[in-house]
Amino acid sequence: ETPHSVLAVEALPGQYDQRADSCAKCIQLHSGVNRPHNTATKLYLLMGANALAYQTGNDEGFLSYYGQMLDELKAALPNTAIYVQSVLPVRSDVAAEMPGLTPERVASINASLQTMAAEKGCYYLALTEALCDENGYLNTSYAEQDGLHLTVSGYNAWVDYLCTHVPYDKDNPYQIGSDYYLTDSMKTLLSDLP
Repeated sequence: ETPHSVLAVEALPGQYDQRADSCAKCIQLHSGVNRPHNTATKLYLLMGANALAYQTGNDEGFLSYYGQMLDELKAALPNTAIYVQSVLPVRSDVAAEMPGLTPERVASINASLQTMAAEKGCYYLALTEALCDENGYLNTSYAEQDGLHLTVSGYNAWVDYLCTHVPYDKDNPYQIGSDYYLTDSMKTLLSDLP
């Protein structure tokens, strides 16, 4: 008799785990059976900066791809709340290097994403409210040297925004992984949750 191996994969409750999803796809391809069941109740999407940074045309293509992806996710995860997070611009001093992420273009893309999210029954989170300056650029204290990626302070602001703009669900509580990016005040706030 041939020995059998079993590999069990479960994403954290309420969180998308890319490694678990990749593993589930491998299991499906290898075994020829249906994908393992995913029980995530919330899915947070943040994408677009890399795709938009260096090209300034084809907004319709980007939005069409995003819409198709949302349709596929909704079909694959019918009981999952999907949160579309806004695309972030860059710092003002690097905008010329990444012309696809100017405040004007990002605002236009985000307005389309907000409309799309509503039409598809998803939630929209305007991260720009918390992470951008008064001129619509990424706040300098939140941006790494490249002007695009977030610093620890930027991640703190992002987590603060999510915690104050996504309703708490006692059946799917926030589960602390690493608290590296959390401020002391946020750690205190989260310690009181059941």
